Amino acid sequence: MGFIDMIKNAKKKADEKMAEEVRIAAEQNAEKERAAREEKEANRIKVDAKRKKLKLPSGKIHYMTYKDKAEEYSQRDFEIVRIDYNNSTLYFRAFCHLKLAIRTFKADNVIYLECEGQKIKDPWAYINQYNVPPEIKEWADENLTE
Repeated sequence: MGFIDMIKNAKKKADEKMAEEVRIAAEQNAEKERAAREEKEANRIKVDAKRKKLKLPSGKIHYMTYKDKAEEYSQRDFEIVRIDYNNSTLYFRAFCHLKLAIRTFKADNVIYLECEGQKIKDPWAYINQYNVPPEIKEWADENLTE
């Protein structure tokens, strides 16, 4: 075998090895995506069950990055059910998909906000102007204490 044949053979083996590595990475990626879809579907089922138990109508799904008072960050999906002011501080009550419960959030602590996949440039202004749908407002009036 000549020098050129040795180089061609080495290149072929390297290409085969790279192709195998790409195939393995693609399989691993596909498995991660499948697991993520299954987890998302399982969470959706839990959210729907909890919403049904609470008799809470569906609302617009929002996504946020939030900084709590301990300065811990979390990401969560939620549906706004009430807007409140306390001493000129804007709060919102929401059905949190992460905790499967109604939670209170301070609007000033929302770092990033999306509504149904659309990025909101000014989260505070958006929350301040948000119109809670009438059926959800009615539910909140009947089920939430101040």
